Amino acid sequence: MKKRRGINPEIGCRCDGQLKVERICFKEKPKAETDFGIARDEYLRFYDQCLVCQHWFGRHDLDISNIYSGDYVEATYGAKLNDVFDKIINLDPSKSDNANRALRVHNFSYSWHTSRLKLTNLDIGSGTGVFSYAMKDLGWICTAIDPDPVACEHIKSRLGIQTICGEFLSLSLNIIGKFDLISFNKVLEHVENPIEMLSVANELLNQDGLVYIEVPDGDSAFQADPAHEEFFIEHHHAFSLSSLGLMVERSGLKCLEIKRIVDPSGKFTLYCFATNKK
Repeated sequence: MKKRRGINPEIGCRCDGQLKVERICFKEKPKAETDFGIARDEYLRFYDQCLVCQHWFGRHDLDISNIYSGDYVEATYGAKLNDVFDKIINLDPSKSDNANRALRVHNFSYSWHTSRLKLTNLDIGSGTGVFSYAMKDLGWICTAIDPDPVACEHIKSRLGIQTICGEFLSLSLNIIGKFDLISFNKVLEHVENPIEMLSVANELLNQDGLVYIEVPDGDSAFQADPAHEEFFIEHHHAFSLSSLGLMVERSGLKCLEIKRIVDPSGKFTLYCFATNKK
């Protein structure tokens, strides 16, 4: 068996379920996947799936270390970061994943925090900053974290949003502070151990604070087209409703709402609101 990214093959799934190996096999780059310079004759990767919780695990022995550096932003957005931001922000709200997301999070949060007039949001892995920008426009006090200095400079200088540049898990909790809402928008599929990230986020919540999570819906994507972006090379994971709920509970949080949606862009998405366990 080739090297597995994000999970020890001798351990199996975190729910202790047996894995179905090579559920999906990619022998070439999907057409819409970002080109990270992998030679065509070297491109081989798999997704395995747990037979119990239906979680999907990416597996390969390709070198993708550059994906999680500044090269990821450069390859994905290049010199067009501002153009990508403008395009998303100027979409008709009914056709915008981001506009729908911001309203969903805003409405749920203020129904949960009924006594608060001004809420704080820490967005982890902010990228172009479109979510923080939309939340700021809705009256939130926003802070963005991203490891890429180009993205951070864009968010800080152009959007006027407080920005912390660095890897979330390597930053001091004292520097980051505490928040009413911590958001992970299409971030946790990119990390090998998402439970660790959620556990740290739990420490940064104010009392009765919320965590908002969006991840790829592997089951829906598989039924529609396994070459869909939910299974692109940069994703260590794709989720099921069961595995998302399990991940949240294992991180010390409590699920409040968990749902499956299809975004206006056609992305298959699972989202979850969670809070501190009492």
